[in-house]
Amino acid sequence: MVRKSPEADRCWTIPNVISFARLLGVFPLLWAAHENHRDLFLWIMIALLLSDWLDGMLAKVLDQRTVLGARLDSGVDAFMYAAIALSLFWLEGEVIRSQMGWLLAVLGSWTVSMVVGFYRFRRLPSYHMWSAKVAWLVAACTALVLLLTGSSFLVPWALGLAVLANLHAVAVSLTLPRWEADIWSLRQARLRRQESG
Repeated sequence: MVRKSPEADRCWTIPNVISFARLLGVFPLLWAAHENHRDLFLWIMIALLLSDWLDGMLAKVLDQRTVLGARLDSGVDAFMYAAIALSLFWLEGEVIRSQMGWLLAVLGSWTVSMVVGFYRFRRLPSYHMWSAKVAWLVAACTALVLLLTGSSFLVPWALGLAVLANLHAVAVSLTLPRWEADIWSLRQARLRRQESG
């Protein structure tokens, strides 16, 4: 479970403010992509991706990890990556359409992970697992390579890793004895199950 800190009951922690700012940044990102301002889109995307790393790091360093922060970060991340996918469809439509099977697999596996988590705990998962972090890092690098060079060789890898991360989340939801935020791995979920008896 997220450890309580002196900041645990506060909404306006520094990491939460960064997450809110990232949410607001999605709208100019979408505008830049829709209007085909590729350079502006690229800079906004980089800023949003860096803010995603920064809020998690500051939550740990400043001891401002909260359940609200974990849920907010997960929700904003989902919104941001959906916006990046839509933006890439506008900017690189031919490449994205060629990967429609993988995109549907990502969407389907993500939906399953949300449904399973909600069915088990009446809450959406907010795990921040290592597999999701790897998948998002590869997705971010893939988007940068695609936009800067036009090369799409990483796209299937990024989408495949996203599917695996979503299936990992399903396994964690089925293993945990009760809802928790910030579960790093299936092994950690199994330890929680053992601890609960």
